Amino acid sequence: MNQSTEVSGRGLERYHFALRRLHSLTGVIPIGAFLIEHMLTNFGVVVGGPTKYNEDVSLIHRIPWLAVVEWVFIFLPIAFHAGYGMFITFTGKSNVRIYPYGGNIRYTLQRIAGVFLLVFIIVHMASYRFNYLLPGGEVFSAEHAARITAEHLTNPWIVGFYVLGVLSAVFHFSNGLWTFLITWGVTLGPAAQRKSGFVCAAIGAALGVMGISSLFWFHFHTLT
Repeated sequence: MNQSTEVSGRGLERYHFALRRLHSLTGVIPIGAFLIEHMLTNFGVVVGGPTKYNEDVSLIHRIPWLAVVEWVFIFLPIAFHAGYGMFITFTGKSNVRIYPYGGNIRYTLQRIAGVFLLVFIIVHMASYRFNYLLPGGEVFSAEHAARITAEHLTNPWIVGFYVLGVLSAVFHFSNGLWTFLITWGVTLGPAAQRKSGFVCAAIGAALGVMGISSLFWFHFHTLT
């Protein structure tokens, strides 16, 4: 290897290092924060009924410059995180079949969940946020948010698809949060990483319970 090739290789390595750090960061902030907010908003229907859910959605819709906020802090970060995540998935290598240790299994499940999530997010956004662009679609307004959601979740197959989406999202986030803490030097050593693993698992479990319970609430309630 000549000197120019070595320098070029180092530059490419730094390039991927920065992208991986940005990928890790966007997965927690702001995407992780949005996931938590989304699950809490949806869980509002379980604790307060459709009125509270509509009020919470209305509160979000009153955010100034909402479209700009969505694109800058939600859509673009998700697009980057998903795009680079697909690159990692299809170029990375896992030796889970040879060495089926916990780390390799988590790595593989993280990639599988990420691929499914990409499909799920596209379907979810088309069903709600951008449904008005489809033939016969309607705007997801705060006034009719509970009714629209309940109507969309009447089909048990759709509910099953959403259950898989919620489970994939909370696992991908909680496992990603655990690796984020390691990557950014927050948890150093096996003991700290083991403790943070329990905390991240608890966060994922809580989000999963909130998400799935809200799905079934909408499925079993007919709203007009």
